[in-house]
Amino acid sequence: MENTCRNCGGELIEKNSYYECDCCGKRFPKKDSAPKNPAKKEQLKTEDDELITQLWRLSSAGSCCIVNSVEKGDDTLEAIRYFGENVFNALEDIRKFDTLEKRKTACSEFAADFIGNVMYLYHRNIDYVETLLPKRGVAVTDAEVKHDFEKLKVALKKQDEREQALFGCVLSVMKKIYERTDAFFTKMVYERLYEVVATLRGNKSQEAEREAFLSKIDSEVLPYAKKLAEEYWSTHRSVQEIYLQKIASLEKEKKALDKLLDDAINERDRKTKEAEKAVAEAQKKYDDVTTSLYKLNFFQRKEKQRLLKESEILLVEKKNLEFKVKTVKGVGQKKVNEVLEKTNPRDSEIRTELEKLKKELGRIHFPGEEAFVVAVNEEKLKARARLNR
Repeated sequence: MENTCRNCGGELIEKNSYYECDCCGKRFPKKDSAPKNPAKKEQLKTEDDELITQLWRLSSAGSCCIVNSVEKGDDTLEAIRYFGENVFNALEDIRKFDTLEKRKTACSEFAADFIGNVMYLYHRNIDYVETLLPKRGVAVTDAEVKHDFEKLKVALKKQDEREQALFGCVLSVMKKIYERTDAFFTKMVYERLYEVVATLRGNKSQEAEREAFLSKIDSEVLPYAKKLAEEYWSTHRSVQEIYLQKIASLEKEKKALDKLLDDAINERDRKTKEAEKAVAEAQKKYDDVTTSLYKLNFFQRKEKQRLLKESEILLVEKKNLEFKVKTVKGVGQKKVNEVLEKTNPRDSEIRTELEKLKKELGRIHFPGEEAFVVAVNEEKLKARARLNR
């Protein structure tokens, strides 16, 4: 048998009694593996077998078009369009499942694959423009700069076209998923999708269309949010407790880091205030002496000379104290910067972790979400691996 999949063009991998496509997962029987006993008929496929076959097809719809177009050097915009067509064909087939739960099962498999591929296409589009930016430290002529600038303008325009095309594809697919399942399932998919392409934007009309769609979904889901949360966490107490313990531990660590910074700032401000107070006292003494000088008459020459000498000494003392203020401020700020340099990386990590954990606790969780999340995470890893090739 030839080693190319008739379904998607992927490579076939030989198994025990069949070939399996490494792209779409479709299986093909070996010609020499037919039953040798003619009386023994092939067993009819069960409903579950049919469902699995259908899921292979759904799963292949998104990934194969990317593997066979983007990764072979074709234009990403065309890949997005082709991607959308395949996705819609797959979603049409979901109608064949006779219950909502079966449609959700099929859609869950497909949606995880879809999220991974959207993530890949989105970051591939961004990376394309970055390859055209001038390399740091490389000297270029004015002519090269002008030429590169023109190339960059064209590339940015294409990038915008691709992003809007991908946005339109995502919006259309989410609407189709909503038609095939319900608002609760659609909300679950949408939330996970926009975690990987949070900055994906469309044009004004697309954005308005999305807002209207999301408003419709939320109007059906949000009234049940509290009940859904209670039901979910009532059966996931151990997970909730782990999250809460992590949050408490991270907040305690962050508080300790904040104290290090606060102590450094307070020490800087305290010493600066003390130095500024000394300057103010010196200034007052100088002002008092100069005021006394102005009050002396011509016959008080001896006292005038004494006060002039004293004012000169006070002026030098005042300038020295003003210099000390700058020194104290500088030393204090240096210590603050050292603490910031030491604590900022971990502080940033803690903020990110806290945001993620609190978001997870506040998320609207849905029945059957666990398997979907596992599948999404696997597809995200695949997308990252393909992006890093």
